Amino acid sequence: IALLFFYLQPVKNHEMDIWNFLKPSAANFQTFENYFSGQAEIAGLENDFNWVQNGKCQAIISGSPGSGVTHLLHAISNKWIEAGKKVLFTTGETIIYILKRIETEEGRGSFKNYLLSFDMLSIDNFQFFYKKSFLLTDFISELAEECQQKRKSFFVGCSNPSKDITKAKKYSKLFPLTRINLKNSSSQNVFRILKNLCEHEENIPDQLLYLISGYNGSMQEYINCLVSIRFKSKAEGIDLTSLSIEELEQRFTIKNYF
Repeated sequence: IALLFFYLQPVKNHEMDIWNFLKPSAANFQTFENYFSGQAEIAGLENDFNWVQNGKCQAIISGSPGSGVTHLLHAISNKWIEAGKKVLFTTGETIIYILKRIETEEGRGSFKNYLLSFDMLSIDNFQFFYKKSFLLTDFISELAEECQQKRKSFFVGCSNPSKDITKAKKYSKLFPLTRINLKNSSSQNVFRILKNLCEHEENIPDQLLYLISGYNGSMQEYINCLVSIRFKSKAEGIDLTSLSIEELEQRFTIKNYF
């Protein structure tokens, strides 16, 4: 028995070492102050953080890529950090990576207790649990349930609504989350965001921003398009301010960016 205990002990220690790299932090540069969306769905979030007391301590933020899911999760996490709360910001991929390397029920229990030691859990890319094994989905649903029981704040972000397991009938009761659905930005909002990004750039004309914002894409695609055109024009010595909308479209084939 003593020999068996000695043999199992390193495994337990090894499993506990797997999640030591997790850090209780969030990107402090992503805040409500520089959040690019003024949508009504999130208008009250910045000042309404008494969710543990009023029963809204769990929420899922869902939206297509580029709609601001990750930024909003960081902004919420930073508000909790400012309030002196212990916060863990991580991703669905990271949790899955760790769980796949834990071989024992005891190890999974220890990992869950570690996650529950935080005042708030913020898990981005929740879509990675879509069509995963029961072991993985059961773990995360049990974690959500225990967070609710222990009055822990539990926020998740899903950047692919079609793979949001919390909407499935099978899991809807296991994830009693307040839902915040983010819509894609309108062309006016996109123009405003790009205009703010180019505040100190004199060589980016409004006609280019109008042209780009007229396409249907994610915020990342808009920014990638703008950056690519700026670098290309600089490398080729093109004065963007001298070109009409038609000339900009023809010269840079902007539709290929979306």
